Amino acid sequence: MSPGFPIPIWRVLEIARRSAYTVWSSRANAARSESVRLKIIAKDSPVDIGFVVASPSKWSLQHLFDILLEDDDFRPVFYLTLSDTALRLDRDKRQSEFFAALKFFSKIGEVAGCLYDPQRDRMLPPSSITSDLVFVQQPWGMQDLPRRLQGRCLTAYIHYGYPVIQNQRMQFGLKHFHPFLWTHFIADKVQEKEIVTSKYEQAENLLVAGYPKLDAYFGLGLAPIQKSPPRQREISQRKRVIFAPHHTLSPNTLNLSTLDWSASAMLDLVETNPDIDFILKPHPNLEFEAHRIGGGVLENYLFFINCWEKALNSTTMSTGDYFSLFQDSDALITDSGSFLAEYLPTQRPLIRLTKPNSAKLNSNGKLLARAFYEASDTETLKSVFERVVLKGDDHLKPKRLAACKTLMPKDAPSSTVIVNYLRKRLRKSTPNDVSNFGASSVAR
Repeated sequence: MSPGFPIPIWRVLEIARRSAYTVWSSRANAARSESVRLKIIAKDSPVDIGFVVASPSKWSLQHLFDILLEDDDFRPVFYLTLSDTALRLDRDKRQSEFFAALKFFSKIGEVAGCLYDPQRDRMLPPSSITSDLVFVQQPWGMQDLPRRLQGRCLTAYIHYGYPVIQNQRMQFGLKHFHPFLWTHFIADKVQEKEIVTSKYEQAENLLVAGYPKLDAYFGLGLAPIQKSPPRQREISQRKRVIFAPHHTLSPNTLNLSTLDWSASAMLDLVETNPDIDFILKPHPNLEFEAHRIGGGVLENYLFFINCWEKALNSTTMSTGDYFSLFQDSDALITDSGSFLAEYLPTQRPLIRLTKPNSAKLNSNGKLLARAFYEASDTETLKSVFERVVLKGDDHLKPKRLAACKTLMPKDAPSSTVIVNYLRKRLRKSTPNDVSNFGASSVAR
């Protein structure tokens, strides 16, 4: 086995046996989950909740974690593992990424265990997880974790991005992941209907709870806004425009990235609008994907980054609280998925970049599409930018306000909805909740 690939032989054998594995019925899964749930209720001590995490850039449950940390009924901790991206790095980079993640999550809360041994460069079995309930950050790198934890603890999932792109299998159709969840917290009724009418996940484990990242718009969990340094004038006199490119550069993926034309188009906007500050907010996997593909794609990416960094009125924000950035900006230009939803509550213009043969919008995305502008080439982007951003002719603003009702279906932060649900389902007695939030038409 190659020393650069940290999966031990026991894991390779388990993966090889999957072809002969028959997925347990939803009824059997529910019975096992109910048995674990009753044991948790019988406890006199707080409910131990573990968050299995791998990526600081995809950490979206800070407000939920903070509420649980302050609640005597719950005891949240982290379990750190590697993402699928980190698994594909060489050993030194993999270890560096792991220690950076360890430092990040250790500042937030207790890291109770790790599913990766950096000294031996090997993945570890999940036997170190002793929590009653486990929230899994993402399927990537842990697609079978809910199945492997079945019967030992409950598992839950909140998709780290708002689902607006057609990608059913990854969003709710992974056979070793979604069917084994005790609860799959989903954003809204539109997504619920899409799942229920699909061929994938059983409906019994769904709960409409809203989207935790949008808790920021309830005025909760926001860090102090940090403006980028002034370049030529006072900040108060300058507009700020965010450019957020997606990472799917390959046509064999979602194929959302438009950098083949938008990179030069954005550099033109930067050059011709020196009185506007432009902030690059790339997808966390963009750099990795460009290096993975290599060749002309990598050359063009590096050329774009070099030009962006040299310009006097452009800067880059790779990490940090981007909701603070959102609320302190004047417009967003993006070809990403989740940002189409996450930016709308700012009530500021959003320009979606498109190209042929990319993944289509799902039901949610189609509803929201009425609220943002679109551009599929350089000239259209230039025209929309001039009309909407420079001249202020933002005729879609009323539709963005209407779209927020779809995005935020509850009258309280999603994290509050989730905590109330956990208390109701996992505690012996339920104190007065903030409200009876979270009820789903198909949930238990």
